[in-house]
Amino acid sequence: MLDSQNIEAAIQVLEDKKKPQEERIAAVKALGHIKDAEAIDPLIKALGDKDDSIVREAKAALRKMKPQALKPLSTALESGNWRIRKEAAELLSEKGFGLPGQLALIAHDLSSKNIMKEMAARDALRCLDASAVEPLV
Repeated sequence: MLDSQNIEAAIQVLEDKKKPQEERIAAVKALGHIKDAEAIDPLIKALGDKDDSIVREAKAALRKMKPQALKPLSTALESGNWRIRKEAAELLSEKGFGLPGQLALIAHDLSSKNIMKEMAARDALRCLDASAVEPLV
């Protein structure tokens, strides 16, 4: 397990676009192994990276952190960065995130100013099994 100082060092390597790709990927993997809340925000930020390998590794790390990453990924749906929004939505819609991920997407779309998204979210809610949703709400 990485200590706070090492976590910060890994975050700095990840965010330094001048570092070689291999070093940045190693930093993503290190952050993914700690499964610490402190690592989630930098990994979500990495979803917006222009390097597809970094994004792929960040998504893999966030999948491992599924329970802790659910709420931050839901919040990332409001990001100003379209790449982060897109990748967060893709992660939440994966089978591994299950019903909580689907509900996060539906809740986001219900609050959207886009009428088509709102209508689709309402339809999606109607299709869900109420007995499965009730304990989650």
